[in-house]
Amino acid sequence: LEAVILRDIRYHAQLIQAEEQAVISRVFRMQNKNNEQLIERYQTNIHSGKERLKEIDSLYPKLFEEKQRGNITAAVFKKLMSDYEAEQEKIQTQTDALSKELSTLEKNLQEIPKWTDAMKKYTSIQTLTRNIVLELIDSIEVSEQYIKDGSKQQDIIINYKFVGNMGRKRIADKN
Repeated sequence: LEAVILRDIRYHAQLIQAEEQAVISRVFRMQNKNNEQLIERYQTNIHSGKERLKEIDSLYPKLFEEKQRGNITAAVFKKLMSDYEAEQEKIQTQTDALSKELSTLEKNLQEIPKWTDAMKKYTSIQTLTRNIVLELIDSIEVSEQYIKDGSKQQDIIINYKFVGNMGRKRIADKN
């Protein structure tokens, strides 16, 4: 596992050293492609939520008028007001959460140069240390072993800080 991580860091660092702008463009396209649909869905849901909040706000005066005219009872008025307030609170909470997620996704796209700057220091890395892992990597996912073409294999996904997954690695043991 350590050798795979070390090789991957060295590979990306050397690639960045040789073609930094091309790597930044590629990572930006990868992240944008992965996040494009998610960003669009978040924006649509935020817009829908805000529209519904405006709609509910406009219902309050109408509801009050209906109560004043005697068209609805105080109990019905109270129930509807309570329902609208609960819906508003729920929508506001969801909209706030989506806005925060959207900001995070957009911020991540702007942080690609931080990743390239950090990686450039390790073009000739020989030893993987805890500090290097903490600086560069968010998480590492290791699959269960499986047999393919007569050899034991495992997939490894390295999620780098600022850019996430840069591709699946495979360890094959031909025993």
